[in-house]
Order: sequence, then structure tokens, then C-alpha cells
Amino acid sequence: MFRTWEALSHAFSEEYYPQWRTGEPNFVGFYQKEGELFYKTLDRFNGLLLNFPHHVYKKEQLTETLYKGLNGQWSYTSTD
Repeated sequence: MFRTWEALSHAFSEEYYPQWRTGEPNFVGFYQKEGELFYKTLDRFNGLLLNFPHHVYKKEQLTETLYKGLNGQWSYTSTD
């Protein structure tokens, strides 16, 4: 049982926003890995977004970061 609002708020934050999710996401310097398919890059980028649900970036900034991080390989399927 929680006796203060502060205790309840702290417990809620720890449960739903653990410390590893509240750090700064590493969107700066995001890039497509060599040989990585576009959909894998997009999955990895979306994973960053899911891990940091309360980031402060605008959609335009995120789109630009993803676009600048692509290496020009727009393949959706493996070339193997």
C-alpha cells in the first residue's frame, strides 16, 4: 500500500518506465549497416522508438535521421 503520492508515482515510473528506457536514445549517428536490408534497418530504427517511448524528437527529425542513415541499398529482398 502506498501512503504518499510520491511513493505511488515512483513505483509506477519504475514499473512502466524503467531507467534503461528513460536514457537518451542513440538516434544521432544511426546508419544502415553494410549489407543490411532496408526492412531490417527500419525494424532496428523502430526498435529504438519503442525502447524510448517518450523521446522528444519530432516526426520530421526522425524521418530525416532515418533517411540520412540509409546507404542507398534500397533492396527489400536478399540478393543471395
